[in-house]
Amino acid sequence: MSSTHQGISGYMKNGKTSVLDALLPFMHRCEDLFLIGEHQPFMELLSPETLTALRIVKIAPIKGGDSKRTWQPLAKLMAAPKLESFSCLSRSTSDISIADIPFHLSPHLTCLLLESVKTPYQDVLATLQNLPKLEFLSIEFRRSSFANATTPSVDTVSLPHLGVLIIYDYANPSETATFFNCLTNVPRLWLLGYQTMSQSLSCIDDQALRQDAIINGFSFAGYTLITKKVDGRNFRHFNIPLNLNRDQVLQCFRMLPYLEELDLNNVYEKQEKAIELFDLEPLIVQPNVPVLLPRLRFISIQNSRYITDEVVLRFIISRIQALPCSDTSDGQVVLLKSFEGWFLRQKQQDIVPAVKQYANDAGIQGVHDIELKFTYMPDFY
Repeated sequence: MSSTHQGISGYMKNGKTSVLDALLPFMHRCEDLFLIGEHQPFMELLSPETLTALRIVKIAPIKGGDSKRTWQPLAKLMAAPKLESFSCLSRSTSDISIADIPFHLSPHLTCLLLESVKTPYQDVLATLQNLPKLEFLSIEFRRSSFANATTPSVDTVSLPHLGVLIIYDYANPSETATFFNCLTNVPRLWLLGYQTMSQSLSCIDDQALRQDAIINGFSFAGYTLITKKVDGRNFRHFNIPLNLNRDQVLQCFRMLPYLEELDLNNVYEKQEKAIELFDLEPLIVQPNVPVLLPRLRFISIQNSRYITDEVVLRFIISRIQALPCSDTSDGQVVLLKSFEGWFLRQKQQDIVPAVKQYANDAGIQGVHDIELKFTYMPDFY
């Protein structure tokens, strides 16, 4: 069930309530509610008995609108007894702040997505303290969405059921690192997605810091979380940029022997020198060297200019060669299931035929089932 800005607001302002009158008698059956734009008038008509089946709420507020608008009617939705998932999604920054949403009324919430919402770090942490059963969290930090925190300082947050954490960091990675460090209990975390557009050379004015970023890459905000707080036996999926500090990334890999899926990506700005320090060399299996990520099954690389086809081929073949045994104490190297690469350069080598030829010559079964997909876009930027 959904409403548009013109739909709900238009009917309310013009006194045409027939659509709403038709909907309200059936709201007690509604499990999934999606409200777009000005939805305050609709929420004001709801009563607790009409929300008994509601499990999923998605709102997409818009900036501006009615000057008398208030977010207080959200309390009716957040207090729904079966509410499990709440999403606040918008393509542009809205007027709503995380402090406007009464999350304390939804202690059983398991899924939370916040996009283009004003999200001071301390307010986010205070909110998470009210959501101990959270299993999925996706949140976006933007400079333009910041406001002064309205809650006292929070030092630690325990999320014992959190399995998926996705952070879009378009603000200040050093402060985001502080946010990560406040998450002290995440034993079930199995996926971390960390994307950033704030880490670019154009954002650095200091020449010394700029040169350090070129040489060493950008510091990874989630480094301490991965190396000190995550249970590596449970962690399965890692999504990070290619421009992070190489030593930090490798140390994270050492702590994640059961990782099965790795996504590496880059966001480039036009007219900017690309920072791309990480390549596949450390993941190539070498004799008498502990194998990094021995259980890796799925790998994708997006928007890489510098990882070569030759390195990709050596990586894949080394993984095939290591199938019978491994020098790691964790067990055997597993067979790759998928490798997808999107490269911002010319094609240098035919990888797929070379892999198949090697498998045929070596008589190794199962290699033909590996899904290999490579795209080359030399003129994309």
